[in-house]
Amino acid sequence: MKQEELVAYLKEVNPWWSGAFPESILGTFREEYVSKIRQAMKHRNIVAVLGLRRAGKTTLLFQLTKKLLGESGRVVFCRIEDIYEGLDSLKEIIDAYEFLSGIDLKNEDAVFLLDEIQYFEKWQIELKRFVDSGYKIRFVVSGSSKIQIYKDASESLVGRISFVEVAPLSFFEFASFSGISVKKPAFALDEKSLRHSYYELATKRNKLHSLLDEYLEVGGFPEWFKVKDRLRWKDIVLNEYLALTIFKDIVRLFKIKNPLLIQKLAKDAAANSAERFNYSGMAKRLDTDRETIRLYLTYLSSSRLCHVLDPYTRGGKLREKREKKLVFGETGMKNAIAGPDKPRDVETAVALHLIHYGHNEKVFFTPFYWRNGSEVDFVLETDELLVPIETKYQSGISESDLAGVRGFMAEFRCKQGVVVSRDSFDVKGGVFVLPAWFFLLMF
Repeated sequence: MKQEELVAYLKEVNPWWSGAFPESILGTFREEYVSKIRQAMKHRNIVAVLGLRRAGKTTLLFQLTKKLLGESGRVVFCRIEDIYEGLDSLKEIIDAYEFLSGIDLKNEDAVFLLDEIQYFEKWQIELKRFVDSGYKIRFVVSGSSKIQIYKDASESLVGRISFVEVAPLSFFEFASFSGISVKKPAFALDEKSLRHSYYELATKRNKLHSLLDEYLEVGGFPEWFKVKDRLRWKDIVLNEYLALTIFKDIVRLFKIKNPLLIQKLAKDAAANSAERFNYSGMAKRLDTDRETIRLYLTYLSSSRLCHVLDPYTRGGKLREKREKKLVFGETGMKNAIAGPDKPRDVETAVALHLIHYGHNEKVFFTPFYWRNGSEVDFVLETDELLVPIETKYQSGISESDLAGVRGFMAEFRCKQGVVVSRDSFDVKGGVFVLPAWFFLLMF
């Protein structure tokens, strides 16, 4: 790519170099993520921000830019997706900035924000070279394919890179974006503290109940708050979000030979979210073979379009041979594809919140469900916790509705479990019955 073209491009996408920062690109601040990125930057020269396409990664990079500029930092933003076809080396970006600024980056600090880094092959080798050569650059890169970024980084950047996972808006964030100010309840299974938090929020219960209905229908993509039109939103989610994720983030990266099949698989996953499955049955349904389904599900999982839950067993025995459970990666997209189903949507939302929480708590987190006569929708296992969580989106919760959770507690000797209800709050012998709106606010 010619240097003058690259210089012109960098000026265009870094408007703060020549004028006031354009506040319109900031959106609503997600302070928790910005803080995580900044904390990771203190320990590593390279930070990778990962998550589903349109989950808000680029906006977070702009929010980070605003913070860094406020500290007199030098910040260079570049969307690799825009220029990768004409780019021979990432060094061209470094050289263009040095030419433009007159700065020697071996002697002066700068932060480079490289959005959608996976579009440039061998990015990890080049960043390693910059770090090892003594450049005083910190890199923050973003990517939509977790498996691809992890694979690339593991080849060259062990000990040099940190990862920050970004999810679509949690229900708590959705409330904040909607202008509803609530105190976030702590995810602590302590009866006294939970009762106190619940009664503090009880005055806003009807508003939060209604907001949860909206959240389940439209999902957690931040752009919803600019659109606010359900028919248009469905079209955007299907024809931009879903199509771009499949054809740009998956088909191109993994060189998929049958793109229509992976599109059918994504739609099948949406229609069967929160259901158990086996590879053979899914292969028969989609008229293909078992190994292709297994491989393509790995690709969908890598871009966070779905999650596969293993059955929980002591010591991990026999997991491979038993049915797994599928959770689609975003409720609004799921509904745009397959239509709403309130109980299934609540179970999907609960699982997604717990998966994100688990990844923050444990480096190699695996989501589970459990079935042994009765069933538990989700098993949360971190270094500190083992908790069975069942979703019963109904008004009344009877003792029989607790059977799965109690069975798990007895078999694995854990003292606490959770049943997520429609609007019941109770504590029954170590089982916390919590309304869905209240439980989801914890994450």
